Amino acid sequence: MKDSLFSLGITLMIGLIVAGYLISDGIKTVKLANRYVTVKGLSEKTVKATMAAWNISFTSMGDSFESAISKNKTDQEMLVKYLKEAGLPDKDIEVGTPRVQQGHYTKDGKSVEQYEIQHSILIKSKDVDLVKSITGRSSEILQLGIALSGWDAPNYYFTELNTIKPDMIAQATVNARKAAEKFAQDSQSKVGNIRIARQGPFSFNGVARGMSETQQIEKVVRVVITTDYFLID
Repeated sequence: MKDSLFSLGITLMIGLIVAGYLISDGIKTVKLANRYVTVKGLSEKTVKATMAAWNISFTSMGDSFESAISKNKTDQEMLVKYLKEAGLPDKDIEVGTPRVQQGHYTKDGKSVEQYEIQHSILIKSKDVDLVKSITGRSSEILQLGIALSGWDAPNYYFTELNTIKPDMIAQATVNARKAAEKFAQDSQSKVGNIRIARQGPFSFNGVARGMSETQQIEKVVRVVITTDYFLID
């Protein structure tokens, strides 16, 4: 009986020692698992726009519907001819649908009908430099006798984002790792595996200040990667 009690006591003691070790090791594992640092990695790249979109509006007027239509036809033909001679191909020039408005004005004390036709031409071109050069020639259009009602700055877009995404994400990840290594060095730790990584959206900013990003040919593409790295003692 005494031998049985002694054996039982030894068994319980060993069990408590093993359990204590396992619990202690488990707590250590939990602490290590909770030790991580959150860092951000930035990647920036300057790119040139690959597409220009430009809307030109003009107004044609006449004292009769027929004369307004005739003037609008002439204005449209002259404007399209001018754009072609400047170097734009037919595929880059899209003529919109005209809008007709009827009004009146007073002439010699009498009310006279007047017709106004508002028309626009949309330019979509990959030759962004050519489009930019044409925008500075509005005086030449006016000399043709065309009444411009809208000569806004073109909008420039970068349409090849997918071609630079992989390299930018890789660079942002490298920069995040460098930031984690710097933190680990300062805290006398080592960088372990990635706990979680989150990619932010790609954003566009203009190179020059005071101008809209879409009105600038050169742009800065930016992406930030936020990463949690485990820290090892």
